[in-house]
Amino acid sequence: MSANYPFLMDVSLGLIYVFLGGGIGSVLRFSIERWTGKAFPSSFPYSTLTVNLIGSFFIGVLFVCLDRLSLPSQYRLFIGTGLLGGFTTFSTFSLENALLIRNASYQAAVVNIATSILLGLSFVILGIYFASLVIKK
Repeated sequence: MSANYPFLMDVSLGLIYVFLGGGIGSVLRFSIERWTGKAFPSSFPYSTLTVNLIGSFFIGVLFVCLDRLSLPSQYRLFIGTGLLGGFTTFSTFSLENALLIRNASYQAAVVNIATSILLGLSFVILGIYFASLVIKK
């Protein structure tokens, strides 16, 4: 069947790369959330901030790697869509801020939103910068 429909094979392999990367990213996120929860016990969502900043840095690194190295598209699927997609999360970030607002923790919500956006962008730029130093065209 794959001889007649090669695109099905490509889709199937793509799903496998995303699935495997997502599983690894989710386990890494779980591990970091457990660690930050113990290291920094607080109602402030340090664990989500931590994984999103790490993910922001590595998406910058991946961007440079894909731009400068002749990497197959499987790397983008496995690392970008899968691993980093399973590792970071916008929905948790949104929920945690909604709960902070609902609990009248307005200052914490503003700090978390501003910190996540500004540092997240900064970490993407740092990832691009450091990867650009190491990986030359």
